[in-house]
Amino acid sequence: MIQVQRNVQRQAVAAAPTPADARAIGLRGQLVLYDLLRRLFLSGPSPDLIQAISAVDRTSLGLPKHLDNDLGKMQEVGDAKLERRESWSESLLVEFTRLLGGPGETPVVPYGSFYLAPTRNLRTEETLAVRAFYLGAGMAVQNLNQVPDDHLGIELEFLYWLT
Repeated sequence: MIQVQRNVQRQAVAAAPTPADARAIGLRGQLVLYDLLRRLFLSGPSPDLIQAISAVDRTSLGLPKHLDNDLGKMQEVGDAKLERRESWSESLLVEFTRLLGGPGETPVVPYGSFYLAPTRNLRTEETLAVRAFYLGAGMAVQNLNQVPDDHLGIELEFLYWLT
């Protein structure tokens, strides 16, 4: 009896996740979130992105409760709109463009230099500092100078790349 209990305890200890396992699960969760966010801010809420959000298996990500809840809510909304995903995605894209891209005044400016430069200009020395930081870490932006390097989507791309 004692021998059987010890074997059961050893198996339970062996099956328990190690700290390295927990870190790997946490990194996997971060990777998935950075991927979804970078895609959102670089391309907008496309039907493919909405499908990708719906397809995420949250049980394997080890996300903090609040992030897991938020991702779950996004999945519920995407699943509820499944039959009209194309038209719903188009409505989301129109609103996304209005908020972040214009025309006219945009309520949300997705460039760090806008908030860091006293002049509120884009492509300032702050943008070049971000580029230098990326290069120092070993990442270079494709299509250089099409979108400033301090765009939120590119910064999320950098976090995704680091993860």
